[in-house]
Amino acid sequence: MTLRSKSKYFNKMTLLIAYNLIISFSHRSNQANNFDIYLEAQYTNLKDQVKCMFTSPFWRERPSCAQVLESSNKWTIDKNIIMNNEGIDQLLAKLAKNEYYLEYYISCELFKELLECVQYLHESNPPIIHRDLKPANILIAYNNRNGRYLKICDFGLATVHINNDISHTEGPGTMKYMAPEVSQSNHYSINAHIYSLGVIAQELFDFHIYE
Repeated sequence: MTLRSKSKYFNKMTLLIAYNLIISFSHRSNQANNFDIYLEAQYTNLKDQVKCMFTSPFWRERPSCAQVLESSNKWTIDKNIIMNNEGIDQLLAKLAKNEYYLEYYISCELFKELLECVQYLHESNPPIIHRDLKPANILIAYNNRNGRYLKICDFGLATVHINNDISHTEGPGTMKYMAPEVSQSNHYSINAHIYSLGVIAQELFDFHIYE
C-alpha cells in the first residue's frame, strides 16, 4: 500500500496516535489551555519547515534530514503538554468529533518515519541518492515491525554519492518531485531529497507553502 492510501490506515493507526495523545495529555500543566491554539502553532511550525525545504537559494543551503528531524518536536506530539484536567473519555470524545486532529498527528508520524528512512540513506557509506522519491515509492506496512510503518521502495534509479564534486545523470526520476538542480544539471547531492520531501509533505498535509 502506498503513501497515497494513508486514509485506509486510520482505523489501525488512530489507536496508536490516540493512545500517544492520551499519555501526552494525561497530566497536563497550565502551559497550554487551548488545544486548538496549540495545534495551530504546531501546524505553523511544520509549514515553516517545509517552506525552508523549497526556498533555500542554493541546494547546499537546504536543511539536512537531521535538521528537519531535530525541529520535528515543534510539530509532532509534545509529551510535556497535557490537557487541563481532562479525562480519557473527554479526550477521546474531542478526538472523535474532529478527525482533523487525528489526521494531522497520523500524517506527522508518517512524515517523521519518512524523514528517518531518508536520513538512513544519507548516513550510509557511501550515501545513497534515491532519485525517484515520491508517494508511489513509499509503502505502508499493514503489520508494522518494531513500531515502524514505512518503507522506501524502487531503487532502480538510485546512485551512490561519493562527494559533492562528482557528477550524476541529469534529470532521472519524476519531474513533479524532482529538485531543480537534478532536472537542470548533472551536479547535485543527497540534498535533492529535501526538495522531494517538501513536495511530499505538501501532499501529505494537504497544504501549499504559499497559501
